[in-house]
Amino acid sequence: MNKLFMLILSSIKQCKVYIISIFITYCFSCLIGIIMVQLGNDFALSQRDKIVGVAVHQDKALINYQTGNYLTATLYDFTANLFLLQYLKPY
Repeated sequence: MNKLFMLILSSIKQCKVYIISIFITYCFSCLIGIIMVQLGNDFALSQRDKIVGVAVHQDKALINYQTGNYLTATLYDFTANLFLLQYLKPY
C-alpha cells in the first residue's frame, strides 16, 4: 500500500507543471467569460441565457425546490452531482 501511494505521489509531482498550466488556462478562460458578460458581449449573454433557460425549465432539482419539495430537490441534486449528470446535459 505504501509503495502504491509513493508511486501515485511521484506521478503527481512529475505532472505538477502540466496540472498547474491547465488550471491557469481554465481560470483565465473563466475570467474572460466573466469580463465578457460584464461588458455586455452579445455572444456571452446569449450563452448565459441559454444555460440558465435550460436549467430553469428542465432541472428537476430546481423545479422541485421552487415548488417547496426540498427533500426531493436535494435528492435530485445529490444524485445528479454524484453521477455527473450535469455534464451530460446538452446546453
